[in-house]
Amino acid sequence: MLSPIHCPERLRHALVIFGLSAILAGCGGPSLSGTSSFTMTKEEVRSLQEEMEADPKPLRRPVVLLSGYRAPPTMIGALESRLRRLTGASSENMLAITYSFDGDIDDIADNVVERVEREWPSEDPEWTVEVDVVAISMGGLVGRAAADDPAKRGAARKRLNAARIFTLASPNNGAKSANLLSLTPAANDMKPGSEWLAELNGRLGEQRYELIPYAQLNDVIVGARNTTPPGMDPYWTGGTAFFSHSTISENPWVLTDIARRLRGEVPIADEPSAPPSD
Repeated sequence: MLSPIHCPERLRHALVIFGLSAILAGCGGPSLSGTSSFTMTKEEVRSLQEEMEADPKPLRRPVVLLSGYRAPPTMIGALESRLRRLTGASSENMLAITYSFDGDIDDIADNVVERVEREWPSEDPEWTVEVDVVAISMGGLVGRAAADDPAKRGAARKRLNAARIFTLASPNNGAKSANLLSLTPAANDMKPGSEWLAELNGRLGEQRYELIPYAQLNDVIVGARNTTPPGMDPYWTGGTAFFSHSTISENPWVLTDIARRLRGEVPIADEPSAPPSD
């Protein structure tokens, strides 16, 4: 057995992220307070989820799920499982994509478009089939980049035809911890004030998709106030004591709200507002 000292770099990284996944799994679900964008109690949300699970609805369009930076496949897989239970969607209508060892958002976006095109081929020469996107953390930027005009950076591919992009704790205005990440193009692009982010946000008004951001307080990785482009507010809730950035994908209020929107039903969130803190 290789010692950590002699393990290849990618294997050492895999041990770290899968270890973190195990830690997060042992933390349990969120214990939330200060749910500003939601008025339902946890018991009411649980009851509503039971009703939804007993009454599956067909999706209006396929759903693409995108993972976060260096995240293990287990995290996006768990999110897919939860949303499938709440909507009744089959595996043929959901596509979960992870990229644990890729460090360039634009390259990942290109691959996402290729995966969508393989899964649901489109006859349109410029656009994929219409999809909804549910994205964790950096995945929100990946989805937005995939839907952006590739000619803006000299690329030649189709555009992701996203109707809605739901972002969970995504650094739409940069990540507080980006300076601490390994030096990759993705980490540089996620720094607050980066040229890449400024250009992406500057073109937001030109896009087809509706951006629907969610945030949790106590997010030391991104910061609840960084989860939207300038001029927007998120739907936010209180956070967990530990790993608040990661546990948003388990948040019952957020998941129920997204699932109801995917089902074509009235969402449970009130109006978005500025988080009182990060």
